[in-house]
Amino acid sequence: MRCIYISPHYDDGVLSCGGLIYEQTRHSIPVEIWTICAGFPPKGRPLSELAQRIHQDWRTKSGRGTIILRRREDREAGAAVGAAVRHFTIPDCIYRWSTDGTPLYPEDVFDPPHADDALIP
Repeated sequence: MRCIYISPHYDDGVLSCGGLIYEQTRHSIPVEIWTICAGFPPKGRPLSELAQRIHQDWRTKSGRGTIILRRREDREAGAAVGAAVRHFTIPDCIYRWSTDGTPLYPEDVFDPPHADDALIP
């Protein structure tokens, strides 16, 4: 038996279920955390103003560098509770663009889902 936790974003699995994950791994149950929105920003696209503001708050310099940093943090959080972490390729909403070339979430990450999100493979 193994347990898989679906984590929409970095650290969600550990922050939401860390105690349970720790107990499972402590009892030799293999646990994986699948972080879904862990993809890199699309190449050739500038960062939206929202992404730029968030990067400024996080003190990171690029989309790629931010994802590398966040993936490392996510793996470390998983390791702290004994879980393996797998990163999927869907980019976080601040890096998503519509088919007409505009950011899907230009102002806020708490907006309702954009219709073009359904087109993400």
